[in-house]
Amino acid sequence: MDLHVRTPICWDNDVNLTCDSVEGAATIGIAVIGYFLVIGFPDTMLASNKLQGFTQRELEIVLDRIDRDRRDSKPDKLTWAKFREHVANWELWVYGFM
Repeated sequence: MDLHVRTPICWDNDVNLTCDSVEGAATIGIAVIGYFLVIGFPDTMLASNKLQGFTQRELEIVLDRIDRDRRDSKPDKLTWAKFREHVANWELWVYGFM
């Protein structure tokens, strides 16, 4: 009885670089497709007049529901100070590496 376990080809040290390249290329390909498929936030769609298949009334309804949901939250600009504050948050890094 043969108890030898066969490993997938990507676990072989000789072809590890090839497998990493294929996986990386697939990730980049999916990211490029996603960039074109993901729609913008309703307020930016209304401001730019690119409705992407929605009517203006539908986008206004969505914005009203978002506003009712978050009440006091107002969108603000991202600044370098805010960026550094969030990048320096060690809890986010720990969560990201888990």
